[in-house]
Amino acid sequence: MNLFTGHIKYMHNNHNKGTAPRAPTDLTNQLWQYLEKHCQGRDNAKKQPEIAAIMGISVREVRHLTEILTVEQERPVASTIHPPYGIYIPVLKEEREEYISQLKARIMAMFKRLKAFSNATASDIIKQMRLQL
Repeated sequence: MNLFTGHIKYMHNNHNKGTAPRAPTDLTNQLWQYLEKHCQGRDNAKKQPEIAAIMGISVREVRHLTEILTVEQERPVASTIHPPYGIYIPVLKEEREEYISQLKARIMAMFKRLKAFSNATASDIIKQMRLQL
C-alpha cells in the first residue's frame, strides 16, 4: 500500500466515525430525481447554479446534497471540466473512467499543493526563529 492508497483508505474509514450517516432528505431525493430525469450522460450535464434556481436552493446546498449523494449514498454523480459544464450521472464506461481520472488528477494536485505549503510554512517558522535569536 502506497501513501496515496493508505491516505484514501484512512479517510474512508474515518469519515464521520462514530456518527450514523445522515438520513436522505427530501431535497437530496429531489436532486437525485432531477439528475435521473435531466442529467443522464455527460452531454446532459447541468451547471449547479441552474439546478439551484430550479430547486429554489443555493448553489452551496446543491454542492452539499451532491456530496451526500456521492459519499454517503454512493450514487454516481460526476462533474465535467469540458463543455457542457456541470454535474451529471455517468451512463457510459468512458464517462465513468474520465471522471475517475479527473478526480485522481485533482487529488495529486492537492497533495503537491499540501507539500509545497507545508515546506513553505516550515521554512517560514525557521526564519522567524532565527530572527528572534
